[in-house]
Amino acid sequence: MEENRCPFVFLLGSRAVHKKVEMLFSIAGELGALGLDIWVAGASGMYFSAIDSRPPPSNLRMLGFVTDDDLAAVYRKAFCFAFTSLTERFGLPALEAMALGCPVVASNTASLPEVCGDAALFADPKSPRGWLGEIERLHAEPDLARDLRAKGARQAGRFSWKTSAQAYLDIITSLFPGAAPEQKGEVDSSMQSAKALHGGTAS
Repeated sequence: MEENRCPFVFLLGSRAVHKKVEMLFSIAGELGALGLDIWVAGASGMYFSAIDSRPPPSNLRMLGFVTDDDLAAVYRKAFCFAFTSLTERFGLPALEAMALGCPVVASNTASLPEVCGDAALFADPKSPRGWLGEIERLHAEPDLARDLRAKGARQAGRFSWKTSAQAYLDIITSLFPGAAPEQKGEVDSSMQSAKALHGGTAS
């Protein structure tokens, strides 16, 4: 992974139309004037695709596929993480960024306002100028970035495998009282199975 040359806005790349990644490229010149690069992580395959840009902005850095360790390092170094998607069922990357101390600017649509709470800035995924305005605001207000990092850590902490498992258990027991596991060990076993399946960390 290349070294950081200047502060950068980070996003995850995808060819999927609803991800709206090309929208950020349209304000690349203005971001460059702020001294900001755009870094995109993504590779061909099931999860990420390379991004076509003709011609590519001069401040665009295509990282290609990155390992989990490198992805975590990029989150930690980024000026902010831009989550430009029109629709998301949950929005895990935003929480990953928050957990690693990266300020988040997210779309004001679908599940993202609920998932991010007051720990992110929001912009219309159809409005490049709206995104530029929020990133400019973050650039001009260092205290805002610090505030988002602190709130982001708390917000990410609200979501864990243990919390999720307990929420599902509460729903099940409210509907089918007899279906509740009788021993804590059964719950822990289920949580470990979920952790292994999704590659997450139960906490």
